[in-house]
Amino acid sequence: MPIGALVPLPRLQIFGPDGHVLDGGLIYTYYAGTTTPVATYNDKDLLVANENPIVLSSSGVAPGIYIDPAVDYKFVVKTATGGEVWTQDHIYLNPAAALDRTATYGITIETCAGSEITQGIYGDLEIPCNSVITQWTVLADRDGSAVLDVWRSTYAAFPPTATETITGGSLPTLLSGVKAQDTVLAGWTTTLLAGDILRFNVNSASTVTRLQLQLTVRI
Repeated sequence: MPIGALVPLPRLQIFGPDGHVLDGGLIYTYYAGTTTPVATYNDKDLLVANENPIVLSSSGVAPGIYIDPAVDYKFVVKTATGGEVWTQDHIYLNPAAALDRTATYGITIETCAGSEITQGIYGDLEIPCNSVITQWTVLADRDGSAVLDVWRSTYAAFPPTATETITGGSLPTLLSGVKAQDTVLAGWTTTLLAGDILRFNVNSASTVTRLQLQLTVRI
């Protein structure tokens, strides 16, 4: 079945609830269905990002807004003082961007001799495309405990360090079991950009000899 798209306009002029132009209004841009900010751009090559929020002129007109064809957007329009005017979800150029696409990034951790996993860095992963983390899952080969961390840097700044954790203190944790999962991700930096490098670190582990950390993402 075809997927429809909103008609793109060269320039947006936005009006408030009173019918007057939205002088100094604000357009916040997010990934569709979330409150995770995502950039729009001021040029067709998608090199110069607009401010987020985008500030409307005194006549309620937005500057040129170019959107990434790979992204499904949500626009939230507010008054200059922060009052919400309207929200529009699923703004996109490419219908494929509106599909609910998920993927999994992760790592399997085990020792060569089959001994218990110990503290340390166990691997790195380059992120292939812009994505948003929605869940983590930890799986183990036997009942045990483990605390893991995920660090992130750009390719240019590789390697990541502990100061660049994306977990915000809410570490993926296995507690006396074989599985654990979280979808709340409190404090996490969930937005990943193409070319980012993730590093996986075991802060502590007990009993387990094999661990999998999986990050479910929306792309």
